[in-house]
Amino acid sequence: MDATEEQAMLRLVQRLVAIRSVNGQEGEKAVVDCLLQEAGKLGLKGETFGVTEDRPNVVFSIGQGPARFLFVAHLDTGIERRYILFEYQTQFWQRESMLINSFLGSPIVVAVGDTAKWNHPPFAGEVEDGRLYARGACDNKGGIGNRLLALVLILR
Repeated sequence: MDATEEQAMLRLVQRLVAIRSVNGQEGEKAVVDCLLQEAGKLGLKGETFGVTEDRPNVVFSIGQGPARFLFVAHLDTGIERRYILFEYQTQFWQRESMLINSFLGSPIVVAVGDTAKWNHPPFAGEVEDGRLYARGACDNKGGIGNRLLALVLILR
């Protein structure tokens, strides 16, 4: 990965962590919309599905015909949602060869609390000493953003 690609990855993750999506307070639809927009720029097609509109799951594909990769970003852990996701992945495995699965959301709601007590604003995506600080940078907006761009790099 060159410096330009690294900066693109950082900018995507910064966009994602800037979106408030605290479980139980806001849905993740805005995060999915951002992912869909970015994926479109990268040549990926996105498809959403789910039980509720504010908590969609998203699947990305590229090209036509039998795909070699499936990227799934699922946002919830409810039993009916896991069943939908399992069915989709089962259909995929019958014809494809590699699955990248990423969970976006948390069954545990941790309040942001007093932002004045944070060393870095929770939704700013500040970089200090080569590290990105923000709520969701590790779990799992950073992971989803990195996997999305890594998939594009792999397929080049």
